[in-house]
Amino acid sequence: MGGTKRFRFAGIVLGASLFCCFPDIAAAGGDKPPAVPRVQVVTLEGDTLNLADVCEGRTSFVYLWATWCKTCKKDLKNVFKLRDKFGDRVQVFGIAWKNSAAEIQTFFADRKETLHSYIDSDGRAFEAFETRLTPTVVIVNARGEVLFSGYGSFRKYRKILEKALKG
Repeated sequence: MGGTKRFRFAGIVLGASLFCCFPDIAAAGGDKPPAVPRVQVVTLEGDTLNLADVCEGRTSFVYLWATWCKTCKKDLKNVFKLRDKFGDRVQVFGIAWKNSAAEIQTFFADRKETLHSYIDSDGRAFEAFETRLTPTVVIVNARGEVLFSGYGSFRKYRKILEKALKG
């Protein structure tokens, strides 16, 4: 196989693996969706919160990301579009993997918009969602049930959020 063909083949395999390794909980059907894990996240001010408490009573779009992630940087504009579309009806926030408050603040310093983010300093939140790659999206309904965990199209996220809001 030539270099270009090997590169394309590797890209196809990598792309397919991204969609296969994450559970699409919304599509599973039948079983009750799992609850948001009770793991600790840290605010940029240094306060420790329980993630289940952060999501309690609100439909939430959780963006698991890192400041060094190139895909995350590109995706953020779509995260902001979703946030604008749903307004106060959906809580949109990020969880940054092992970044410091200073790194997150520096990341957003030169950007027009910012994403309210918590810090996963020890990686336990990412572990609880079985997250292997950034970015990963987690969608939670107002009952604290995880409807989706993985990576997909923003159209897919919009549909899941709209369904969650209908109850």
